[in-house]
Amino acid sequence: MNLFVCSTPYHIFVSICLLNSKNEKGIFYLTTHDSLSEKNFNKYKEKLLELENVVEVYIRKRDKIKEWMLIEGIIDKFEYIKLKKVIKTSTVYIFPWNPYSLYTITNFIYTKSKQLHLVEDGSNLHQYKKPRIIKIMVKKFVYGVKTNFYKDKKLKSILVQYPSKYPDFLKPKLTLLDLNNLMNKLDQELKNKILNVFLSTRSTNAIASLKNKKNSIIVLSQPLSEDGYLSEKVKIGLYQEIIDRYKNEYSMIIKKHPREKTNYNLENVIELDGEFPSEIFALLNLKFNKAIGICTSAIDTIEADERINTNSEFFKRGNINE
Repeated sequence: MNLFVCSTPYHIFVSICLLNSKNEKGIFYLTTHDSLSEKNFNKYKEKLLELENVVEVYIRKRDKIKEWMLIEGIIDKFEYIKLKKVIKTSTVYIFPWNPYSLYTITNFIYTKSKQLHLVEDGSNLHQYKKPRIIKIMVKKFVYGVKTNFYKDKKLKSILVQYPSKYPDFLKPKLTLLDLNNLMNKLDQELKNKILNVFLSTRSTNAIASLKNKKNSIIVLSQPLSEDGYLSEKVKIGLYQEIIDRYKNEYSMIIKKHPREKTNYNLENVIELDGEFPSEIFALLNLKFNKAIGICTSAIDTIEADERINTNSEFFKRGNINE
């Protein structure tokens, strides 16, 4: 049995691909602090269970305030009682982590598991800025989060797309995550089922309209206002500026991030919801003239003549603009 611990649509997509490559049974544990993500998880659940190799789907919505007050850690103990057999007997795949620590949302599963793998959250994870020592100490001694996980024998591998870009201390555990190879192993029947998991009727119709666009640019947005980097007004202006630069020559599409709550409502722009991962475009054989994003690994998954990742170190700055 395999247990996949996920927090985003991308995590779920990669998990389906990994499960298909192993041809084994799997259980999905979907956990998040985000209400919009929880809503999407509940939409996915029934359709995930229609996949031949998926046995069960658990959803856990956590609360950030309860997290800070250590209450979620207490709830974890009861959650473990419910999932003890699954955690102890499964090969566990965990997506929420960074090179310097695990996260509270998955720490209890990591701690109790017997054999596991960490899977890269996205191809830009290697850019994660090393936290201040005080933050690492608080995570370790207050919240009990593992910071030296890479030394554990039970951690069999860390699956990433660019092993050479990661810190040296992780190198002994790093293994190539060849996402293209995993996607090539999907047969058409499974591809159709994956589309059914992620795409609502609204998204299906919107994507269908793209097939008639000869000259098109897709802009992949980020939750810059939701995460406090920019105000929503500034964020919308940022993407409006990108669109204005190209709109006279191309059909413009903006694909929202799964955690984004912003409605852009930009004139003559097709706005796609964030409920599905960008890898879906590849399953549909959609190609664009350009794929543009701000410090996002998602553009690497888009088939485009040109990929433009503007300000690729945006999240390294650490400053927040009002």
